[in-house]
Amino acid sequence: MSLDPTIREQAYQYFLQEAPELLQAIERGLFSLREDWGINAVNNLMRTTHTLKGAATSVGLETIARIAHSLEDVFKALCQPNLALDPEVEALLFEGLECLRLPLMAELNGSTIEDAEVLNRTAAIFALLQEKLGDCFGQEPYLPTSAELGFDLTESMFELGVSQRLEQIAGLLNEQSSEAVRIELTTHAEVLLGLAESLNLVGFAAIAKATIAALDYHPDQAIVIAQAALADFHAGHAAVLAGDRIQGGEPSETLQLLATPPGFDFAADLPGDETHSLLESIWGNSEPEEAFDPSAIESLTSSPSPPEPRVSPLKESTPKDSNSPLPSVRVAIKHLDQFNYALGEFFTEYNRHSLQTEQFQTVSKTLLYQVKRHQQLLTQFQNQTRRNLQSVKPSRRSKKGKAIGFDSTKNQNNNTETIQSLLDQTIQLSETAEAIHLIAEQMNQRLGKQQQLLSSTQDALIEARMLPLGEIFGRFPQTLHQLENFHSKPVALNLRGTEVLVDKAVAEKLFDPLLHLVRNAFDHGIEATAIRQQRGKAEKGLIEIAAYHHGRHLVIEIQDDGNGLDFDYIRQRAIEQQRLSIEQANHLSQEQLAELLFEPGFSTASQVSDLSGRGVGLDVVRNQISALQGTVTIRSELHQGTTFVLRIPLKLSIAQLFVCEANRKTYALLDDAIEQILIPRSSQIEERNGGKFLRWGQGEDTQLIPIYSFAEALGDEASTAVLPPFSGSHFAHESSHPVILIRYHDQLLGLEVDQLISEQK
Repeated sequence: MSLDPTIREQAYQYFLQEAPELLQAIERGLFSLREDWGINAVNNLMRTTHTLKGAATSVGLETIARIAHSLEDVFKALCQPNLALDPEVEALLFEGLECLRLPLMAELNGSTIEDAEVLNRTAAIFALLQEKLGDCFGQEPYLPTSAELGFDLTESMFELGVSQRLEQIAGLLNEQSSEAVRIELTTHAEVLLGLAESLNLVGFAAIAKATIAALDYHPDQAIVIAQAALADFHAGHAAVLAGDRIQGGEPSETLQLLATPPGFDFAADLPGDETHSLLESIWGNSEPEEAFDPSAIESLTSSPSPPEPRVSPLKESTPKDSNSPLPSVRVAIKHLDQFNYALGEFFTEYNRHSLQTEQFQTVSKTLLYQVKRHQQLLTQFQNQTRRNLQSVKPSRRSKKGKAIGFDSTKNQNNNTETIQSLLDQTIQLSETAEAIHLIAEQMNQRLGKQQQLLSSTQDALIEARMLPLGEIFGRFPQTLHQLENFHSKPVALNLRGTEVLVDKAVAEKLFDPLLHLVRNAFDHGIEATAIRQQRGKAEKGLIEIAAYHHGRHLVIEIQDDGNGLDFDYIRQRAIEQQRLSIEQANHLSQEQLAELLFEPGFSTASQVSDLSGRGVGLDVVRNQISALQGTVTIRSELHQGTTFVLRIPLKLSIAQLFVCEANRKTYALLDDAIEQILIPRSSQIEERNGGKFLRWGQGEDTQLIPIYSFAEALGDEASTAVLPPFSGSHFAHESSHPVILIRYHDQLLGLEVDQLISEQK
């Protein structure tokens, strides 16, 4: 039965999310086998591989499923208690993992790979493993007892896996389609049946059998059957958790009647399903006989389970790890992108609000100052009027008997009253202005609180979607150690920039190309010990991985101190492979010759090794980096070493900006793009050939850096942000204009601006 396209797409998205973690879990398990060899560790590997196989099968990725199935068979063979793990078997296991990684990463990165080559290589590796492990192949895997595991296996499975299955069955009751319910309930019942039979819970198995039979005989009553089965499963589930290890409930009369075929006695014809192994029961059937349930990828025990004790038949159980994983949920990258965009808009609005508040605060200060100044002038005028009034003496009366100066005194009294009234109003205005200024300060304080909240939210977002590259780089020392042991070639690994943050979505796609380049450096770069000694090099080779941010790019360099590239030999190989004519090859520069290494199928290896002959070339590495909108370049010197440089653009939309003003326009530069900001002295500025230069450095390190006007350098078509004039504080400077130093094409340039304003997000 073919999958519904919608269901298939949903399942495929689950696969893309789960597969990298499952692959990494297998890798961690293999690395831990040497120190913690035991049945429980092998069971964990087998379980994880089985989950990956089932997930790949469910979405039709047959190559991945076949390799995972072969790897699972190898892990089953390792389950024998008396088996010893020697270095050769360990190396072959890692080669088998690499065969699984290749098609899986190709699927994750959207690239192509020759399935036939990978499958042929897989067959060769597993044939060697079968030869090494001998009679262990084909035997039933040894299953540890609860005592060996250190906990009750049945209780653990019912608490986690069975509980999740029952929740999924309960969710089916909301379905409108009986056919959809029948398909999914059948899948759940088959898994629960296999689990019950493996744990010898005959009653719980009988419930599952009755459910399957009822669905076969009465498919149109799937919803009714689901209700009856769910009630019986819940009863059995409760009995097991209460301590029942024999029965696990029983099918109710209702379910038994539904399981009765028309015209037959139900007790005589219950269909019998083949017995599944314990692992098949727990993790689901990988054969696509029924339509896929999207939740099958997160199978019964796919949720983070309590850390299991690592045990071995030859040693006592060790205590459980106390560092339990924190509860977590999956979030689609697009949702984080939307959240990041919204947060960026919040920062933009905050900056606008902050600017307006700053302007409002400045205006309120000015208003308060002017009102108080007005009040002072009125007070001075009032005092002067009072002095004038007191200086007026009683005058002689006129002929009409009126006193001289009476009208003048009366007018002055009226003026005094008017001034007093104005002073009273001015005091009220002053109080109002002070209240406005207080509100402006409170607004500024609230903005400070908002900035803290926004910054905390941004930090939480960064933590949610970013991780330090150390989590990726930290997987390489073990890989290199395993290669050292197998090939007897001593190599040291130096890691720098492990604290550099990178988007998790990018990190998942970086590991595979980085792993290939590390293997490439080990195989093709680092010489054999005898050759290194002849060349006067240290006996131990060196591979260095360095990461840093440069502007809006993440830069990762993989460097070795080995052979380096022989460009004459590359030219010869290109001619031999008829990629270039002799004339064309002779005119190529070293950079152009290095580009040939990224051509599909081009190789300088005279013979295929177990490292270089993996069906993958540097063209795949470039394609994987190109899928991230990145670039790969090579620097090399013969007998000195080779460096691969990966440049990948950063995509977070929230960035620290430095705001400046030039030619009455406001501009913002990324902080990461700025090398230094300075206000040069006049003695540092020189004019040559009509241009302006900054004398920078001291002594032999002195250099002349060209200076350009910011506005002229960007041109009229540059994207600018024209903001209202900044009336607030800005960085004071001398008569010389500030200069911002940036790096452009590995050269320092100076951009002259009129004013330095502030930093913003």
